[in-house]
Amino acid sequence: MFVLTSFLLMGSVELADSNLTTPQPYGEFHSNLGSQNLVEDIRSDVWVGPTPQELAANVMPLGTLSRLSIRQNPQINRKELVKIPPAPHPDSSEKRRYENWVGVVPRQIHPGVMALGSMNDFQYQYRERLNMALSLQASSRPYWTNNALRLSSDKYDSWIWENSISGTLESEPVFKNKFISLIPSLDLNLQFSEYQEKLFKDLLSYRYLSTRLGLRMEFSNDLTIGFASEYSVLHGLNEGEKMFDAVSPSLSVSKFSSLNDQTFLFASASLKYAFTTREINFQAEGVFPDDGDNLQFNTGLSLIRILDEEGHFRMMSGLGLVLSRYLKNEHNGRVDFTSTLSASLGWYPTDWFGAELSSSYAIFSTNSKGDSLLGDSSKYHAADLGISLSAFKSF
Repeated sequence: MFVLTSFLLMGSVELADSNLTTPQPYGEFHSNLGSQNLVEDIRSDVWVGPTPQELAANVMPLGTLSRLSIRQNPQINRKELVKIPPAPHPDSSEKRRYENWVGVVPRQIHPGVMALGSMNDFQYQYRERLNMALSLQASSRPYWTNNALRLSSDKYDSWIWENSISGTLESEPVFKNKFISLIPSLDLNLQFSEYQEKLFKDLLSYRYLSTRLGLRMEFSNDLTIGFASEYSVLHGLNEGEKMFDAVSPSLSVSKFSSLNDQTFLFASASLKYAFTTREINFQAEGVFPDDGDNLQFNTGLSLIRILDEEGHFRMMSGLGLVLSRYLKNEHNGRVDFTSTLSASLGWYPTDWFGAELSSSYAIFSTNSKGDSLLGDSSKYHAADLGISLSAFKSF
């Protein structure tokens, strides 16, 4: 009895083990809910998620992915939602300001990249921050003149010490194509001139300040047209009394030509109208005789020669002509004519320092109205000779 019972139990255990270890080949599961597939076979011929072209330009799916069709959402016009700016120039340090969008834009990450998901709705604009260049220069120039008072007779020579500080702030072109570039600039110049002759040191020594705002057009053929407005003021150096000030709009044209690798020609012409207010008359009659508004035409021609391969030595000669017509106050109708010959030899051993030996010869004359007003200053010749030391730096 015990043996038979044990045999039956062992048989039941073996049967139970067989039932537990051998899974039923169920393909379907039945319940009162009907027939339900245990594993749903999901098959689609439609691409889901970001498309290859949205991930990176020229990307193509491989393998079985290549058989999937890519649907475009007709409700999204990516060209309208995402405005891709032109790629920045690799040499440019431009910074951009974005509305809604923060950080680098898709095009800056990789060409052809587009924003995905909710970022599609971001619109951004960009504004260039112009690169600026600052040039500073300081110079000291002692020179001698044989006619300090600019008189036709009773000439007095004198040494004059002239010191100046100037700066130019200039932006990169605000507009540029293959034909023309528009470049704005701001110039500031402060000059001190002190006459060493005691007879008229206090009379003639002066301080001169000018500031100039300009816009020039540079053409591809080295032709330049400039528009500017300048404010200038003259003070006595010792007492500081204001002599006159002027606001002067101007138009200029210049052309730079290369004759060969080391010889260049520079031609220029300008037209300037000075709205002048005279504050104090000089004690010496005819000295600095500007009075009232005047129209000035200036033209010049310069020949520049590089004397060595490194460009350290340069020679320049020039001819300048100035025609001035006075249109206001007592000097209305006066016309002056000044011609100047000049020559200089410059030495520039570094990119921040230069020395120059210069000379000039000026001839001045005026019309009958000027003769009656200027007296002994209506005609004169004057020769100047000097040396200048200059330091300059660009940022």
